[in-house]
Amino acid sequence: IIMVDVIMFVISLWLYRMQNTEFLAPNPKALATLGWKDARKIKKRGQVWRFITPVFLHASFVHLTLNLLSTTVIGSGLENGLGVWKLFALYFISSFGGVLFSCVFQPMRFSVGASTAIFGLIGYYIAYLCIEWNRLGESNPMQRFTLIIFILIILLFN
Repeated sequence: IIMVDVIMFVISLWLYRMQNTEFLAPNPKALATLGWKDARKIKKRGQVWRFITPVFLHASFVHLTLNLLSTTVIGSGLENGLGVWKLFALYFISSFGGVLFSCVFQPMRFSVGASTAIFGLIGYYIAYLCIEWNRLGESNPMQRFTLIIFILIILLFN
């Protein structure tokens, strides 16, 4: 997932040759061409691939870096427990659901980024914590506190 993000970012920078004033930010035309979230094109032209492609596009280098960091930190923890394929499925179901939600409630806005997938992973983490709360901290009393702080930090900085 991270490699696809980086490859798509390089392609988006190359396409229309960074005609943007922000440092290492792709031109909006490139993001539109590569498939940012556009509810009108999904509905009227049947471009359903736009439910997934916005997750791999990023508006700037900083945006890409923060999304990659969040995906790595949260995803690596979940990958150990879920396995690669279940994490992959969770990531894409969260992506699709988040873009669909955004299309319904903000149909006139264009968007890019992996936030929908990241929030889906965080949601899974929170559900897991709620279900397994009594078992957490049995071997390490600080485990509950650490997990709560970790989730708060991710939510604040994403």
